[in-house]
Amino acid sequence: MSRQKTVLIQTVPRDLHAAVVAHQLLERGHNVFAMFFHAFPERDRVSVNLDSSEMSTDCQFQGSRLRGAPDAVWRRRLGAIKAPGIVDREDSRFVIDESAALLKSLSHLYSDSFFVNDPEASALADLKPYQLKLASKIGFKLPRTLISNDPGNIRDFIRKRAGKCIFKPVMGGVWDSGQRQRATYTADVSLDLLPPDEILACCPGIFQEKVDKAFEVRAQFFGKYYGAIRIESSKLTAGDLDWRIDQNSIEACDSILLPKMVEAQCQELMSRLGIVAGGFDFIVTPEGEWVFLEVNEAGQFLFMEEWCEELRLLDAFCSFIEHGAPDFSYANAGRCVGFAAERKKPGIDRIWKDLFSQSDA
Repeated sequence: MSRQKTVLIQTVPRDLHAAVVAHQLLERGHNVFAMFFHAFPERDRVSVNLDSSEMSTDCQFQGSRLRGAPDAVWRRRLGAIKAPGIVDREDSRFVIDESAALLKSLSHLYSDSFFVNDPEASALADLKPYQLKLASKIGFKLPRTLISNDPGNIRDFIRKRAGKCIFKPVMGGVWDSGQRQRATYTADVSLDLLPPDEILACCPGIFQEKVDKAFEVRAQFFGKYYGAIRIESSKLTAGDLDWRIDQNSIEACDSILLPKMVEAQCQELMSRLGIVAGGFDFIVTPEGEWVFLEVNEAGQFLFMEEWCEELRLLDAFCSFIEHGAPDFSYANAGRCVGFAAERKKPGIDRIWKDLFSQSDA
C-alpha cells in the first residue's frame, strides 16, 4: 500500500469513469477532489498567495477545500469555462479569459504534481498533423494521408486513390440539438460525395487511403504498462470504417500482445509527445502489417475491461496514480478490483451524488 495521496480529478458532470476511479482511490485510503471547469468562477474558488519567500494555493471544489498542491492530477475531461449569469454579456469574454488564465496557471503552480497528462503536452498530442509526423519519423506504418481544405488537392488525392478513401475530422465534434446528439465518425468519401469547392474549402479535414483490415487493436498505455484488445471490426456494421459506430454490439474481445517493435514505437511516441498515458489505435492488415491510426492522450479505457475482464485496467490505472511516475509497470498482485464489480458497489452512489452528478454550477 502506498502512502496516502491527494488526487485531483478534472472532469465533467455525470462521468462514470471518474466516479469509479474516485471510489477505488478512496477505498485505498486516498483523498480525492473533483474539479469542473464550468463551475469556476461561479461556484468554485481559487486563491494563490505569493510573497518574496513563499507561494501557496487554496482551492474550494464542490465545497471541499484543497490546500496546496495535489500529489496527482488526472485531466480526465475538460469542460468549458462559463461566465456567471450575473455578468453582463459584453463582459463575459473578459471573465472567461481571466478565469482560464488562472486555471491554466494551476498546472504550473502544481509543478511537483504527477499529471496524467501534462496540459501542454496534451494540447500538442491532440494536434493530429503533428502526431502523425512524429509517428512517421519513428517508423510507424501510416495510411497515405492528406490534411487540407484545398479543393484541388483533395480531389486529386481521392482521384489517385481510385476513390478508395475515408474522411476524418482534424479534432472531432458533437452537435447537440437538445433532443439528440450527432458526433463525427470516420466516413467513406469519393469525388461524387464531395460538396462544391466553396463549401469544401470552408473547413480542413483528414483524407486517408482506406486500409484493408483483418482486425483492429486498441492499446492503452499507463507508463511502461499496456493492456490491448483485438477488435473484430470486420464483423461489425460499418466496421470497415469505424468500430465505434456499432460498439454496442461488442460483447467481448480477446487480449492481444503488441509486437515488440510496435510496443517500443508506442513508448517512443509517448516520450516525444511528453505524455505518460495514451490509447493507441491500429489496423492490422490481412498480411499482418500494423498500421498506426492515432493515439488519444485522454481517451476512454474502462470499456476495454468491460470487453476483456482479464486486463484489469481500473486496478492498473489506480496503481499508476499511486506510483506517480512514468516508469510505472504493473502486475496484478492478487487484488481482484474489476470495473464491472466496482461500478456496482453501494459507495458509487454517494460518490456520484457528492462529486460527479452536478449538471450546473
